[in-house]
Amino acid sequence: MAAPLALGIGLAQLWPRAAPRLAGIADRVGGPVLLLGVVVLLIVQGRGILALLGGGTLLVIVAVVVFGLLAGHWLGGDPGNRGALASATVSRHPAIALLLASGAFPQHQAAVIGTVLLYLIVALGLAAPYERWRR
Repeated sequence: MAAPLALGIGLAQLWPRAAPRLAGIADRVGGPVLLLGVVVLLIVQGRGILALLGGGTLLVIVAVVVFGLLAGHWLGGDPGNRGALASATVSRHPAIALLLASGAFPQHQAAVIGTVLLYLIVALGLAAPYERWRR
């Protein structure tokens, strides 16, 4: 989990002048690779996500994300901290959610994965306009 951070620190120590260029390359490559991973997940798990849309799951997820953004913003105190707290409030760790839900509901693996992915999509979709509004 800390391997990319350790690699970056090590490269910065070994080649201090090359570190900014390597960071720029990582920034340009990292985004498209992450986007490609999301697209692949959506293609593979698309049916699981679509199956959740009719039972009120989407409405509950939207409510949780909106409440988290509002609570983080209102409780953030200092205006500089509000955005960070709001973003942290809606940021859930998907791997832990998958681990816990898969252990609790092993017979509903597709629904668990679909729900976690749907939450991530909604959280990103609602956090982006909030961040634009904050700026």
